Amino acid sequence: MNKIKMFIVTLRTPESMNDRRSDPFWEFGSFGCTGCHKTDLMRIINAKQLLNSKLAFAQAGNEGRKLVYITPIITNVYELYDPIKIEEFCEVKWKPISMPIKYKYAPLLINKKGDTNFNLLKEYIRDINSNKWLRKFYYKIRNDARAKPALSLHKEIAGELEELYTNIREDDCLEVIANNYLEALPRPINKDFLNTRIDTYKKTINKLKVKKVINK
Repeated sequence: MNKIKMFIVTLRTPESMNDRRSDPFWEFGSFGCTGCHKTDLMRIINAKQLLNSKLAFAQAGNEGRKLVYITPIITNVYELYDPIKIEEFCEVKWKPISMPIKYKYAPLLINKKGDTNFNLLKEYIRDINSNKWLRKFYYKIRNDARAKPALSLHKEIAGELEELYTNIREDDCLEVIANNYLEALPRPINKDFLNTRIDTYKKTINKLKVKKVINK
């Protein structure tokens, strides 16, 4: 049985060709430094919860929510402060660094019809008060992330996610794994963004102050 804490992170669909949704920075084994989840999972209050956990990324797209990546165990959590926006939040980092599964090959968490590759997960969100499956999923994951502290997935559900995810990566990794950030997305965006990833990450980090580092 999976004994590791696991949290699901919801990723939105890019709205246009010029939507530079930067985070996660797959290439640097990093998530959270943009402050995109500062009001839920990546709050300072969750820093110790995030250490030694795994994050499962649920990418939204035209085929539904798909599981594109599960991190290795989080080994470093940074408590950050943005002096311009006057905000606090966490960044997590992991190793080894690797790219996610391409959206089209990723296992289905849930779609609008209620189809899924994960029956335990579907039962987990079933009781949410909505008649739409995608909303059930989003509201449940959001509510778990906003709990104090954030609620991790049941161990059985985490194990269900990790087993299929691992099998897909190992079966045909050259075809299913994204070669770059653009291939990880469910729809095309401006290719020029690919050349600015390193600079974007450095500029984002450099404007922040590290309040505390939590590690093993």
